[in-house]
Amino acid sequence: MSVTFGALKAAPKKKAEAPKPTLPDPTGEFSLLVKKAIEAKAAADAATLQLDQCKATFSANVAAHLFRSSHGQSAPEDTFQILGPNGKAMVSFKNAYKLPEDTAPIHALLGEHAARYLSESHTITIDTSAIPMSALQFVVDEIVKLARATDEIMLGAEGNGPVFNAISVKQVTVVNKAFHADRHRLFTPEQNMAIQHVMPAIISTKLDYQI
Repeated sequence: MSVTFGALKAAPKKKAEAPKPTLPDPTGEFSLLVKKAIEAKAAADAATLQLDQCKATFSANVAAHLFRSSHGQSAPEDTFQILGPNGKAMVSFKNAYKLPEDTAPIHALLGEHAARYLSESHTITIDTSAIPMSALQFVVDEIVKLARATDEIMLGAEGNGPVFNAISVKQVTVVNKAFHADRHRLFTPEQNMAIQHVMPAIISTKLDYQI
């Protein structure tokens, strides 16, 4: 019995690759170009690392300044410019957060405010290998028209049947958008820095320069 997934296409299977033909290089010109290209790539990687280090320094200092200068405010400015001799960096403190899998430290830091600003969302995935083929197409077509109903209708199972047991739930913590502004009134600069360490806000840097 075959199962179709509508617009969803299965990833093509990878085939073992045979050695590729070599471009003729009678003068050695292309060999030198390969060398230059690899050296240029290495230089670009080093420049990227240096840029990332600059951005990390900007981010840490902007966060510290923001928490100090905005303490007690309800709608602080969260974009700052850093001026240089050949341009400027625009550093923005985004209303988006990276959360660790273990949110216990965040709850501890937010204390009584955790219930207001943190909520739980859920992602449901289906392990199709655990579902009998006779029921799989139905499950795929309906993308889950209640798992227990599928067990009862297709398999005659009551309660937690195989389709229900094939579904797993991943819990995801979501940060309330209001937290981004409210944090400056609710927490001290030191507390906000501690929160930033365990639940960092995304900080973006854009460069405006002339060469």
